[in-house]
Amino acid sequence: MYKIEPDKTKNPIKEILLIIGVIAIVAIIFIGLPIIAYTLNFGNYNISDKPESWGVFGDFMGGSVGALLGFLALTISFISVYYTVRTNLELNNQNIQILKIQNTALPYIDIETEPFTITIKIQNQGLGIMIVDDIYFFRDVPNDELEKLELNHLKDKYEYYENGFDIMETKLQFLKNRGMNIFANTANHHIIGANNEKIIFKAFLEEDDDKVEDVHKNYFIKMKEELSKYHLYIIGKDIFEIKRSAITNLSFVHETFI
Repeated sequence: MYKIEPDKTKNPIKEILLIIGVIAIVAIIFIGLPIIAYTLNFGNYNISDKPESWGVFGDFMGGSVGALLGFLALTISFISVYYTVRTNLELNNQNIQILKIQNTALPYIDIETEPFTITIKIQNQGLGIMIVDDIYFFRDVPNDELEKLELNHLKDKYEYYENGFDIMETKLQFLKNRGMNIFANTANHHIIGANNEKIIFKAFLEEDDDKVEDVHKNYFIKMKEELSKYHLYIIGKDIFEIKRSAITNLSFVHETFI
């Protein structure tokens, strides 16, 4: 699940105050130095009452300090623009994180087993649309291998099928027309809405439970034995292309009471 990460950057107010303080100190130094230099060279340490003396002093200070103050003003403008842009970027990042939370896709595999029915569903327990392009039934994979190996390594090393129909065609051909109704979704692309589900495999006997013939019951048991050898591995992604996987062991389907 997504969460909004706290802003780990420095407090912008403290940064701004620090920069203003540095600029103020620099301004005081560069304003004070010309005054001291003027006083040492041209002043008699008495405040003049002659307008022309103040005019000369003003011209001196304007020429010495004016350019510096202009540069400082320009620097402050750039700093203001920088923090405005940075604040907007941080707000945009937070909005993107919120959108990701609102569109999170969480895949889940739900398996319903009854005495003569097996239903395998893919559920989307997230808040957004989930796209599923990868469904794999891996055969005879140890549990520890699933934790260690990546998907491509599993596909290279172990036998797998991309839907239940291929399993029935390859491993369980003898079950054709044996009183069994089988549905296997062979689509390569699934779109599942928030809190919705889609059946990808379902098998059930056509007879009522109390009228199931022994021969059909045995066929159903054989199908469960075969399915119990698989792990179902799915990968769902949201609209941001962020992928999450779900995996379950089908071994328990054979343990369902018949």
